[in-house]
Amino acid sequence: MRCAWLAAITLLAGCASSSNGPYRTPSADTRNTVEAQRLNRLGSDRLDDGDLDRAEQLLGESIQQDLWYGPAHNNLGVVHLKRGDLYEAAHEFESARKLMPGHPDPRMNLGLTLEKASRVDEAITAYAAALEAYSDHLPAMQALARLQVSAGKEDERTAGLLREIALRGDPAWQAWATRRLGKQIIDLGATPLRGNHSSGIEVDRLAKNSGDSGLHMPHHFVGRQMSLVEFTTYGVIHVFP
Repeated sequence: MRCAWLAAITLLAGCASSSNGPYRTPSADTRNTVEAQRLNRLGSDRLDDGDLDRAEQLLGESIQQDLWYGPAHNNLGVVHLKRGDLYEAAHEFESARKLMPGHPDPRMNLGLTLEKASRVDEAITAYAAALEAYSDHLPAMQALARLQVSAGKEDERTAGLLREIALRGDPAWQAWATRRLGKQIIDLGATPLRGNHSSGIEVDRLAKNSGDSGLHMPHHFVGRQMSLVEFTTYGVIHVFP
């Protein structure tokens, strides 16, 4: 199953990290970004088909062509995350994050990985970093607010995030955020928000249960906004075609 918006970018040349891991070091003569892009597209297609072995091979070849091509690192991280190899996934998402400093998606994927590893504080930091990269990124707002609420780590940012979600999210997200805002008002001794929040109650239940099993069925982006139920139940992985 696929979900959310299509995340496609054109990456400019970045800076190499000090450690190249299993990849050879490219030179100006050997670096081939066009071929890296082609192989990444093929790998993304195989990833979409569920052929993780072939996807890993193609994405590795893409990185061999251009060690600094961030989308291939991101997508290779997705392969590892789908297999449950959290350390390897985090390494590739971290590489993609450094190579794509203005893009939120590698940070979102890193947050999902850390959340699955039960490293909640670090996951919150990763989601917040996605918002720093793109302050208007609704999925990052939703991810950060959801984890803060489910982990009992609400702070001065949470109410603002909830207000944005209540205004801009799809109906299930809106109901959840409105209910959470109403609860904050009740906690302060004021009048709760009015309205039917039954779907928000169901969302709260899913959010509380999402910390462990919530990231086992990642989806791809194909042009529609993810629903809250999909996000809190399965998690969302961002793949670059």
